[in-house]
Amino acid sequence: MLCYNVGVIFTFGLIAMVSVFIAVLDRAKLRDREALNDLCRFYLPVVSRYIYKNVSDPIAREDLISDVFLKMLEGLPAVIVTGK
Repeated sequence: MLCYNVGVIFTFGLIAMVSVFIAVLDRAKLRDREALNDLCRFYLPVVSRYIYKNVSDPIAREDLISDVFLKMLEGLPAVIVTGK
């Protein structure tokens, strides 16, 4: 029977995910299209869910979602990742 330390596996998995996220963020800062798409795909469900829950007007919802991602794009150059 194989026995795993779940804490170690979880920690390793989390570190790997953070490393991948940092790499994607670094590429997105250079305007890499694939990295920007990855960020949008990652955050779109969360942003959409929040806005759809709090805004009743469908046109305003779509505008707000677009605004969030535009602000993200504009703010990327100022992002500083610490703890690399």
